[in-house]
Amino acid sequence: MTFETRLTDDLLVRYQKSGHWGSETFYSVLAARASSHPDRVAIVDRGRRVTYGELKTRVDRVAAGFKALGIGSGDVVTIQLPNWAEFAYVFVALERLGAVANQIGPDFRSREVDYILRFSESRAFVCPASFKNFDYVKMIGELRGRRPAGKRRHADGVHLGHDRQPEGRDSQPQHHALDLPDPEH
Repeated sequence: MTFETRLTDDLLVRYQKSGHWGSETFYSVLAARASSHPDRVAIVDRGRRVTYGELKTRVDRVAAGFKALGIGSGDVVTIQLPNWAEFAYVFVALERLGAVANQIGPDFRSREVDYILRFSESRAFVCPASFKNFDYVKMIGELRGRRPAGKRRHADGVHLGHDRQPEGRDSQPQHHALDLPDPEH
């Protein structure tokens, strides 16, 4: 997919020369922090602490999983996750691959999600199995079933290793397309 932008080469150079834009990426910053301070806490998610070293390991695993699915530079991946640590794993992994992270709110349902997936030409969809008693895997399965096989542009829906209950407790891990380490370890 080609993206139209108002940014010109002259504007890019101007922002870079002024120091407003640099060459650092989220992943390069993470890699540096993981190297210099692997045991420092990077993310706290409902009492669960993830260190820089753990974060980098998880981001690398998610990136490898996306790469194995054929996701690469310029591919759009729609992310429908709540404000969980898993969002960081996915977002930074996509940046590492040069893919485009298309974040949508967890309250969107099939009508909005279907439109967004088609409009953005998403190659993959990342969601929780469930959140606030809503079954995202069922929703994406139903959306996939409505479209003729030749019209399916996005890869299989992906959700990350651990389902959560509305009160934030993890349920039993299940096997999913991207197998992340247990966040408690």
